[in-house]
Amino acid sequence: MSSVSAHFKFLNPPPRSTMDITIPPCAGANEVNTTSKLEFPIKGQVTVSFGDGNGKLNYYFAKTSNDTFMPVSESPVIVAMKEDENQKFNPTTILDLSKANASIGQDGVIQAVYKSDDGNTTWYECADVKVVSTSAKSVISNLRFMWVSILVIVGVLSI
Repeated sequence: MSSVSAHFKFLNPPPRSTMDITIPPCAGANEVNTTSKLEFPIKGQVTVSFGDGNGKLNYYFAKTSNDTFMPVSESPVIVAMKEDENQKFNPTTILDLSKANASIGQDGVIQAVYKSDDGNTTWYECADVKVVSTSAKSVISNLRFMWVSILVIVGVLSI
């Protein structure tokens, strides 16, 4: 993992890559990551992790990285953190992919874009998903993935 990606990354769904997050639209990773594509409810939750930053985070969706990304979150996530490398901020946000004309069964890309308050920093992260209905199965699948992610993070922090 590069040192830059430690500032900001997807926890759920899994990120497309851990490349340089300053390169749009998907942190320099323009190929679909078919090995970590997650079923994602048309109305579902994303979680990201921040190590530092002060700014706003917005979410978008497109069919591919080459298409126009459309907003899918109600409002930006406000990120306000002190410069402390032991501090973590893991906001969870509800996305409505139907706002971007997504349909059930469609593959697509969720994009997170963070812009610093001073305007000097923009970070990008993408996740490849398959859009599914908001069902108990997909919710349980996402919760299981989040639980494993939390266990991994706790294990890393306790080392």
